[in-house]
Amino acid sequence: MRLFGLGEPHTWVPFLYFGIVIHLASYLTSLLPSHGFRVMEFIGVIVSGAFGGVLLWLAATQLFPQPLWNAELFTCCGVPLSWPSFFSRS
Repeated sequence: MRLFGLGEPHTWVPFLYFGIVIHLASYLTSLLPSHGFRVMEFIGVIVSGAFGGVLLWLAATQLFPQPLWNAELFTCCGVPLSWPSFFSRS
């Protein structure tokens, strides 16, 4: 998948988009209704979501490239390692 349709395809781009979408969904359902739109907060949500998505990609490709080889380790550590990247406050 290409980043905004430009350049060579990369495997991290879907993770980046996923991180941004998850953070935007939480922002639109919790923070925005409580105190309105703030530009710097919105930028922080986008940046932290992108960072979380890239961290998730690193965990998926570097820590567990073949999860079936280490199924026990992946089962115990896979989900808890992904939680901090999406449950952090921006």
